[in-house]
Amino acid sequence: MKLIASVVLVCTALAISACKTTRTVEEVAQEKAMETKPSSLDVLVFLKWKLQSLNGSNEVKGAGGKTPYLTFDKATKKINGFAGCNNYFASYTADENNVSFSQLAMTRKFCQSGMELEASFAKTMAEVKSYKIDYAKLFLLNEDGNTVAEFIRD
Repeated sequence: MKLIASVVLVCTALAISACKTTRTVEEVAQEKAMETKPSSLDVLVFLKWKLQSLNGSNEVKGAGGKTPYLTFDKATKKINGFAGCNNYFASYTADENNVSFSQLAMTRKFCQSGMELEASFAKTMAEVKSYKIDYAKLFLLNEDGNTVAEFIRD
């Protein structure tokens, strides 16, 4: 009788300890999701980016003191934003390292200031071939891998 009671006690103890180490599928999935960082592409298309420098110049205020910005629409593969005087839009292609834009289409306002910045911005966007994200900064790079535009998340 003591032997049967001892076996039952050991089996019960093993069953209880096994239950404590068993995780549900949901718990494992949640743990994995927390370990996984978002991809560069997800960060790129999720945020609004405000221009910090263009071709090495920090003079990036457009008409009315407004700073150019860039937003991505993942569903339509379009970008839009403000270029210095006018609003713009274009299509884009992107993967984890590369990004390119079609020619920017813009509204046709005339501004006393911001037109030079806008022309430089449009020309620079046409040269972009890849990107790099470092925490809250987006670096757009040309074919040689040089930074041509730097944005911060807005």
